[in-house]
Amino acid sequence: MLRFDAAANRAREQLELAATQLAVGNPAWQTAFAGAVQAANSCTDEASRDDAAIRIHQFAHHLDLNGGDSETALARLNEALLLIERQRQRGDDTTRNNDHRWSALTARCRVHQVRGDLDSAATDAAAALQLAPETCEPEHRAAAGMLSLGAIEMLRGNFADSVQHYRRAVDASRAVPSLLPESVLGLAQAQARLGQLDEASLSLDRFEALLANAGENIDLRAKLLQLRSFIANAQQRRVGSRPAPAAASSQTARDRLIASMVRLIR
Repeated sequence: MLRFDAAANRAREQLELAATQLAVGNPAWQTAFAGAVQAANSCTDEASRDDAAIRIHQFAHHLDLNGGDSETALARLNEALLLIERQRQRGDDTTRNNDHRWSALTARCRVHQVRGDLDSAATDAAAALQLAPETCEPEHRAAAGMLSLGAIEMLRGNFADSVQHYRRAVDASRAVPSLLPESVLGLAQAQARLGQLDEASLSLDRFEALLANAGENIDLRAKLLQLRSFIANAQQRRVGSRPAPAAASSQTARDRLIASMVRLIR
């Protein structure tokens, strides 16, 4: 296991502070991020310098992506993955290094999706899923990987494959309750797109129950209502496309008329 110098540890601490501040909209994150960069530049050995650079690339790619610069975000993650591999070659074949690699692959998967490169996104998602058992949180990482694959296959129009990935995500999320609502919603969406409307309605009922237990969430509630509407419209179209019952033959019509006349006479 590699050991890093004080400057690398300071860079990590400053990035953790910056992430916390950025999440709540505190502008002080910029100061913390600058402190992390300064600390990284003062590392005294290559392993420490690379560790700090990996963390900075992974943090900064979010800034690039949110700013609309997916090309720079992608370049940062490519560089991070090269540095992670270099750390492994130095002997850092640990769950910590695997976590870095999993996070970078998952982040690059999202960048590929933004760029419309779904084949590369699927490749990274599959690689991250394969790595999940060797990370610090194997169950969470595995469920998240299955979610990613389900979303990608739905974007590609492979709805049957998407259903299978989301089913696996639902099963895996039993051990990770925080991911269960998203997994069930994804399954309902894929089933609806596949035309499995009854199954989609059942999955959506389950999602609504999970949503009620988890507390109100406007975004998820909007997705629920949107999918309910999609299923209802699809069901109406299905009913409307059914062939009307065949018209009775003229012989059958005459038979019915005669029978009714007989009943009247009696």
